[in-house]
Amino acid sequence: MSDKDILEYSKKLKDIGVEHEIVGHTEMRAVSDVTAFLKVDISDSLPTLILKADGGFMAIVLRGDTRADLKKIKKDFAIRDLRMATPEEFEQVTSVPVGAARVYEPN
Repeated sequence: MSDKDILEYSKKLKDIGVEHEIVGHTEMRAVSDVTAFLKVDISDSLPTLILKADGGFMAIVLRGDTRADLKKIKKDFAIRDLRMATPEEFEQVTSVPVGAARVYEPN
């Protein structure tokens, strides 16, 4: 992501009252690497899962030390077809690469 994209995202977070700090680092994919770098516990992370649900997309934000129960999500939201978005779908929906650290998806 470009510096411009990061600053625009930071402004959106500020506009909705989300306190945050921009932390630069090299690319990391493993959650354990990111949490170690930031010196936080995995429970302090908020992964966003992008799911394909009955032809549309939905985002699920959960605490890092929990797992999404797709069967329960299907039942609670009356969804027939539910699966994780492919990497290509993720990037199409979010406009960021897979693994980008974002807690808010404006779309």
